[in-house]
Amino acid sequence: MSIATAQEALNLQLKPQSRSLPDLPQRDLPRTLPTTDAQWRALEGAANPQTRPDPFGNATDREIFGLSPPPVYPSGVTPRPLDVVVIGCGLSGMTFSMMSRWRLNNVRLRIFEKNPTFGGTWFENRYPGCRCDVPSVLYSFRFEPFDWTEGYAQWDEIFRYFSYVFHKYRVSDHVEFSSPVVGVTWNEAQGKWTVEVEKTDEKGGKHVTEEKCDVVINAQGLLNRPKLPSIPGLESFQGHLVHSSQWDSRTCIVEGKRVGVIGNGSTGIQIAGDIAKRVARMDHFCKTPTWVAPYASNFSVTASYRDQMLDPTTHAESYRNAWVRGEKTWVWWTRPNWDRDADRYQATLLNKYLAESVSDPQLRAKMTPGHGWGCRRPIMSNNYYSAIQLPTSHYINDPIVRITPRGILVCRADGTEEERELDMIVCATGFAVNWVNRFMSVRGKGGVLLADLWKSHPVAYRTVAVHGFPNYFWVAGPNTPPTHNSVHILFEQQINYIFQCIVFLQTNPSIEALDVKESAQKEFSDVAQEWLNKYTVWNENCGGWYRYETGYIVQWPGSATHMMESLHTPNWDHYELSIRQEGDTPGPATPMSATGWHDRWRSKKNRDPTLSPTMLGAKI
Repeated sequence: MSIATAQEALNLQLKPQSRSLPDLPQRDLPRTLPTTDAQWRALEGAANPQTRPDPFGNATDREIFGLSPPPVYPSGVTPRPLDVVVIGCGLSGMTFSMMSRWRLNNVRLRIFEKNPTFGGTWFENRYPGCRCDVPSVLYSFRFEPFDWTEGYAQWDEIFRYFSYVFHKYRVSDHVEFSSPVVGVTWNEAQGKWTVEVEKTDEKGGKHVTEEKCDVVINAQGLLNRPKLPSIPGLESFQGHLVHSSQWDSRTCIVEGKRVGVIGNGSTGIQIAGDIAKRVARMDHFCKTPTWVAPYASNFSVTASYRDQMLDPTTHAESYRNAWVRGEKTWVWWTRPNWDRDADRYQATLLNKYLAESVSDPQLRAKMTPGHGWGCRRPIMSNNYYSAIQLPTSHYINDPIVRITPRGILVCRADGTEEERELDMIVCATGFAVNWVNRFMSVRGKGGVLLADLWKSHPVAYRTVAVHGFPNYFWVAGPNTPPTHNSVHILFEQQINYIFQCIVFLQTNPSIEALDVKESAQKEFSDVAQEWLNKYTVWNENCGGWYRYETGYIVQWPGSATHMMESLHTPNWDHYELSIRQEGDTPGPATPMSATGWHDRWRSKKNRDPTLSPTMLGAKI
């Protein structure tokens, strides 16, 4: 079987590879980082429940962000022990570990991570120009300031921040690295999950172990399953072919070479902007023009700013202000039929930036998108437009015919074919953002395979649960992606929602499992899709991963604040409970409705939030 055929069988996803620890550039380092082994040892476990109040429990933050309060163990009730497995130790897995130290009792938590260390997206993505498109202050924990050296942090500085937090909050107590989960199966007779974990022995041999647990948390995130382009002849190229997520600075040398970059999403724009001045020639292959916006501020920050942001009070205020500003931009993504002023205003600004940056009218016409701002993932760059106009740079939107041993063959506007000879091809073609890992099977009730269930598009209940998969929860599940605000806050809310479910199971020993009702899941999906298709910019078929070919949109149907409201407190009426009476013989537990349990356990603050009147007024 050829490489291309094998990739097609895996939906053009690259199989996870073992990667070494990253080489971190020694540039202007944050002053808050320990510099000696002794300092790192002193930092280890510095924040723990015995010495510090719950860092996630700030009352002011709870009010501003709409965070739900910690779950409460009822007085006099001994919580039954539960085994909980988390898949992934990126941002969401680390947050789960950190929060659990203050909010869960009598829980055995294990995190299995496929990579040799933490970091997720920021461990895997090390390509040239890789940086966050969210202000550094907003891409940190609201209670943990850091000496950010740039306004928009590069990948290595984010990785260093994660390292600082990982050690301070002793996430190492819970995690096993180089341990990819390859299978998860619900055992109805036992009421438990079987998690298959691939381990590597001292001699490099691999074997699979089975771990039993009561609850599984999928914290794999979105951007970790690299996808190759479906272009004929990909396997025939005799030069250096690399996907952006597998970049290795020791082998991916671009200086003096002819480099082709395929893809003009955020990654492709960042790579092209960074390498253009270092290559002999750069061809940027762009299937669909995309909007590019300038960063809101310069990358560099002053010494006085860095000093101010190290103050916890200033950091907290800046975080809150950034959240409020982000919520105000939500209108950019809404397109009610009676008012498109916001979209026109944004397009005017972006057109102005393009016109001021690109002098050649023909090139500018090629680079002008035909879709609205935000339909595809918003892209920011301060150097791409100048990079693409260098004499050695070429913006190519002619369709690619195939990959050849010597380069890329394109079909020109006049119908002729042209072979662009290259030494290196960089596939900045993104990730399989389908929430289905083809290398990890997940089987729920009746052996149903999640990959089959979500073959056309994923459908979940309020991002956190899926019908037919009891006690299986998601952090950053379908419909999570925010376009305009901090994922840190949203992950906190999702995790605390899951904690409430775990505490519910612990304090009701007869309840074996929670399975969201199909009717509740369908109601959320139907209302969300109706509103998203009617009122948002994502109703355009502009490509990208926000909208599937089926027309299904995987964004949240509202602002980040609305998402926080919707995940404030579980509505137990939306769940089916599996009840096992004391003395039951082994076998499937008896399902029953949660009605009756709801009033007893429902928080006073649970408002069962609804969409606003301009959002159909329907409950989700």
